[in-house]
Amino acid sequence: MQIKSSIVLLAMSFAGSALADARFSTNSHPPTISSALMYAQAQIGDLSQSDMRRLVFYADRATRTLQNLVEGAVGRSIADQDKVNKRFRESISRMAEAGAKTGLSTDQIADFYRQNVADTFGQEFMDKLDTFAGGLEFRTLFRNVATVSTPVGSVSENELMDALAVASQDLQLETPFSESAQVVATAPTAIADAPQALPNANPLEVDIVKRVQVVDGRWELTIQSGDSLSSIASAIYGDALSYTTIQSANSAVINNPNLIEVGTRLVLPKP
Repeated sequence: MQIKSSIVLLAMSFAGSALADARFSTNSHPPTISSALMYAQAQIGDLSQSDMRRLVFYADRATRTLQNLVEGAVGRSIADQDKVNKRFRESISRMAEAGAKTGLSTDQIADFYRQNVADTFGQEFMDKLDTFAGGLEFRTLFRNVATVSTPVGSVSENELMDALAVASQDLQLETPFSESAQVVATAPTAIADAPQALPNANPLEVDIVKRVQVVDGRWELTIQSGDSLSSIASAIYGDALSYTTIQSANSAVINNPNLIEVGTRLVLPKP
């Protein structure tokens, strides 16, 4: 079981710092469980050995699930990926609960977990994470645990096209066609129907929510530089792992969920 640098992250005063004790660097041999626990106790006096063992146990389980989520994604259907995402979401939820019982903050738990993953699989795997669904950020994932509002079901491309066709027929039957009428029909509607930023949204997520337009009752977003499916999902649903909901609803324009082109117009299913 790999826990050496995970212990280091718990002792850091600034979350996300790259500093680490040389005895527990990724290039050194892993310490024994007892010496690692002694090291953690020396740094965080109120963290008991049983708490640390519990945290490491759930971190290890979540890390194995994450490996399956990322490395098995190629060729996996969206429905199957959703199932793996759900298992991973549940595993980090249990880890978050275990960490909270020790008195650690959400960011401390996330940083502990990130180092556990890096320790277990190395830099190559971390590089994959940086591109998966546009980048899975650990602090965001753990922050999401308490705010998930994932849509019950995704909207398929065929369902979306059928709905647009019906709306178009109704418009033509009820309103004489004119260029001005067409412009009015496709213009963003009142902001009252727009999504609202979640209470713990970060600045990037707040910006994403503000850019969403309501068109004929649909939420739409034009991709800008820096956007990713995971960041959009976190902003709209409070759950970065719900990126597959957006991917499914926009399969006609998303060829690779890890890379979306600037200027792409996405439909965002409402939660």
